[in-house]
Amino acid sequence: MYDYLFISEQMLSLSAVLCFYFIDHYSRYQHKKWLDPQFKTPSHSARINRVLLTTAIVLLGLAFLSSQIFTIVYASGISELEPLIFMGGGVRCILFLMLWSGWLNILFVLMMLTYFKLKPGERYPVLHKMMLAMGGVVVTLAIVKALAYLVSLKSLLVPALNRPAHDGVTAGGFISPAELFILAILIVIFTFSYRLLRSKRKNLYYSIYLLVNLLLFLFLLIPYYQLGTLLFNVNLPSSAGVSGFTYESHYVLLVLGFLFGSALISVIMAGVYIALSDKMLVPSFGRAYALKYAAINFFTVLLLSMLPIYPLLIKTVFS
Repeated sequence: MYDYLFISEQMLSLSAVLCFYFIDHYSRYQHKKWLDPQFKTPSHSARINRVLLTTAIVLLGLAFLSSQIFTIVYASGISELEPLIFMGGGVRCILFLMLWSGWLNILFVLMMLTYFKLKPGERYPVLHKMMLAMGGVVVTLAIVKALAYLVSLKSLLVPALNRPAHDGVTAGGFISPAELFILAILIVIFTFSYRLLRSKRKNLYYSIYLLVNLLLFLFLLIPYYQLGTLLFNVNLPSSAGVSGFTYESHYVLLVLGFLFGSALISVIMAGVYIALSDKMLVPSFGRAYALKYAAINFFTVLLLSMLPIYPLLIKTVFS
């Protein structure tokens, strides 16, 4: 079951890369046509290009689903093993790689959709750079994932029988009162920068918003590191270390992956639309889409900021 899911995800991703090559090929014909109306494009090249774009988007979407299903099935199989068996970091590595490569596929889908909103003469130069970057990332990740999966299988077939000693981490200590005060200040600044972006709609204010985003993300690594240590501790036996991917922990790592993925993808796409706004059919569309993605990012980051507070709040109220 694991093998079939993993191979399916790899084949879908690499098939999308093959589509990238032909998309680039046929888009070049369309670009030459827009530059020189006398240029004769191959028959049905525009239709073939649209079909290829749709096919690549579907393949990346299916690869995303395969990667998420793999993490659930693989982690569930490991969690059923004897808790005292230790399998090392390879098992956890492939789960993280599959989880985040899936979200990269969603980012690539959204980036490809910008193609249809660009001016005809601007489409190929932007698309060509996208195809090169996305193809390189997908191929590199495919190689890394294949190696990580082989390492994890070796650990799965021949697990270590010893369990390393570890310091237990208990719930309720994800954030201290001092860190909570700093977080509150950052949230106020973050909200102010978001309001500036919505009111001014200029690249400068997006840069300010992006910088505050980065600072808040870096600060959130403190409480989420504590949460990750609890749910994904490399010193715990594998059955406990992958519990965040299973129903016993309500798939909390998949949920957090969704929230972090949404926050990162939305802020990246906001920047993409702002950068491409002058090249779009209607320049105001770029900034309008950028603000929509910024709104998704704003509310997702606020939610991520609120989650570490709940254990401290519950502890304060009921202690």
